[in-house]
Amino acid sequence: MKLRTIVIVILLSIVSYSINLNIPLVSARCENKETTSFSPNGLIQHSPIRIISDENLTAYNFPGLGTENHPYLIRNLNITTNERTGLYISKTTKHIIIQNCYIDALNYGIEIVHVADNTLLLTENTLKNNRYYGTFFWRTASSNISYNYYFNNGDGLTMFYSDKTFISNNTCINNTNYGIYLSRSKSCNVTYNVLKENEKYGVVLGRYTEFCAVHHNYFINNNLGGSSQAYDHGSNNIFYDLETNEGNWWNDCLSENYDIDGNTMAVDFYPLGKIPNEEEMQRTSYNLLLSLVLFPTIAVLYLLQKRTKRKN
Repeated sequence: MKLRTIVIVILLSIVSYSINLNIPLVSARCENKETTSFSPNGLIQHSPIRIISDENLTAYNFPGLGTENHPYLIRNLNITTNERTGLYISKTTKHIIIQNCYIDALNYGIEIVHVADNTLLLTENTLKNNRYYGTFFWRTASSNISYNYYFNNGDGLTMFYSDKTFISNNTCINNTNYGIYLSRSKSCNVTYNVLKENEKYGVVLGRYTEFCAVHHNYFINNNLGGSSQAYDHGSNNIFYDLETNEGNWWNDCLSENYDIDGNTMAVDFYPLGKIPNEEEMQRTSYNLLLSLVLFPTIAVLYLLQKRTKRKN
């Protein structure tokens, strides 16, 4: 009986965790409006941060050691300012995570310049109302930029000379220029992002941007009145996944292929068709929950009940 109770508690915990994790993350990819979840409420008010060396970084006394296993943590901050940049980091070699910060500055939300390769993770931040860029990267490679929210900036995310960067699961809405803009960067992956109602293109691969892959993104009403929601001015870039032959969702796709603007004449050969709405995404998550968690739970409880009867 004790074993049965323990198993039930564990399985119910898994169910609860799955409900809290899977449904919001999946449905958020097709968010149709700005939500109150991106609020600065509850964050720590902080003045603009300017870091120009490892020594300068250490002086801020952020938690962490700066190592790969124990990075410095810049998190849970509300930086709302009329100064040029909310968070500026340059010439550091330490590992840093920037997480769950709300940044509303004059020109740049987050500005990253000449930071050591493979040392930065930007996740779950909100960059809003920055005149030029929500996040700007210059000569900083192999970073991970994921689950950030870019709203009403000039550009959402812009990168120059920043190779091998992973850009995934970000939401770029209502930016006055582009959602994501890459230039002179190689071998970057742009996947599972929501690009919605940006006045110009959702994604731009600019001059000398090479060998980048753009797939499994949601393109919704970007560059209205134009012929495409993305632009490619680089070379050897693709708008689909080579392994699965799956491309992107385009809400204006009317044929089997989707043509990309730009001098390369790039094509998404495998567009993914109709963009599911929030109700459909939640239904998919619910069915996944049933198949992976609830049905196995019922099966285990049934076997435990049979075992108890045999002992009695």
